[in-house]
Amino acid sequence: MYRSIKKLLCIVVVFVMAVGVLPVFAQPYGYEYENIMAMHHPVAEGGAITPAYEILAIDGTLDITSYFQCENFASLIREIRGIDASAPILLSHVNTLTSLFIDNRNIESLEGIEHFTELGWLGVVNSELATLDLSNKLMLRSLVVSHNQLLTTLDISNNPILEHVTVQNNALTTLNASNNPMLSQLTANYNSLLTTLNASNNPMLGSILANNNQLTSIDVSNNLELIQLFAPNNQFTSIDVANITELNSLVLNENYLTTIDVSTNT
Repeated sequence: MYRSIKKLLCIVVVFVMAVGVLPVFAQPYGYEYENIMAMHHPVAEGGAITPAYEILAIDGTLDITSYFQCENFASLIREIRGIDASAPILLSHVNTLTSLFIDNRNIESLEGIEHFTELGWLGVVNSELATLDLSNKLMLRSLVVSHNQLLTTLDISNNPILEHVTVQNNALTTLNASNNPMLSQLTANYNSLLTTLNASNNPMLGSILANNNQLTSIDVSNNLELIQLFAPNNQFTSIDVANITELNSLVLNENYLTTIDVSTNT
């Protein structure tokens, strides 16, 4: 009898211990994970959450208002997404946007655009940008950047599916499109400081418009699909288009060319 009671008490004790432990393991995995992550990802200066912490924003409720350094840019996003002036801008407000056009909004910084990860079309015209970070725009297919007189550099090396690029009336000195294999149209007019244009690794490129720059040369020997090349008012002394058998429009006036061989061009 004594042994039976002792055995029963042991079972009760084990059951009570198990019940006491259950609430700990019954917490949703995400809840525990988020708390652990929150402890290991510090808050940046000024109260902004570090990018590493954004892994927790699976539901898009992360407040990203502090990332917008330019109030005019923040105001534009509020206007586009119908966000009240007193409400925060959430990740879910911007991470599904597929197109964005900015024209004459007195925007000096596009900080915060790193959260627009689904952008396929971006236009920035008549702004006061000195920098433009497109490093995480993996979905970007079309880019227009024009009349930004303070913009001296533009890095498009991490935009692998970019198809159309227009950069006009900026202060760019170089433009490298060698990492954009799907590029089909490149327009780079009236960048009065532009001395280097690299389009040597763009097998699908059909059109290059690059007039009124300071280009001294351009290598189009690998652009076998090129149909038109307009590059008047530059500093060319020579150009080789012999390999471009599909070329049917060529404009190179107001350069320093003396001869050009077009005998193999259709």
